[in-house]
Amino acid sequence: GQAEPLYSLIPKSFNVYDPVFEEAYGDGNYDQARELLTAAGISESNPLEFEIWYPSASTPRQLAANTIKQAVEQSLPGLVNVTVSTAESATLWENVENGAYNSVQSNWYAD
Repeated sequence: GQAEPLYSLIPKSFNVYDPVFEEAYGDGNYDQARELLTAAGISESNPLEFEIWYPSASTPRQLAANTIKQAVEQSLPGLVNVTVSTAESATLWENVENGAYNSVQSNWYAD
């Protein structure tokens, strides 16, 4: 109850907001995630290794990445191992363009 879920890259305050992520992926259903991972061959002996990258100077993204890591590993113990990694901003974004990461925390600013 301390925050409102965001199901789009566009905030609810914009009249073009559409909860596309909720419609496509649901709302954090860990039981379903466990079933899908197991069906895909993920197990405690063959866990999913997942990296989250973010720019090293970003404290908010550091907190978000570590919160995601904790939530996933606590809710899917042994099935998913999350590694949080950082890179200097210019290097990170250059590598993003080259497809070097499977997951990067980005941000959006209204202009």
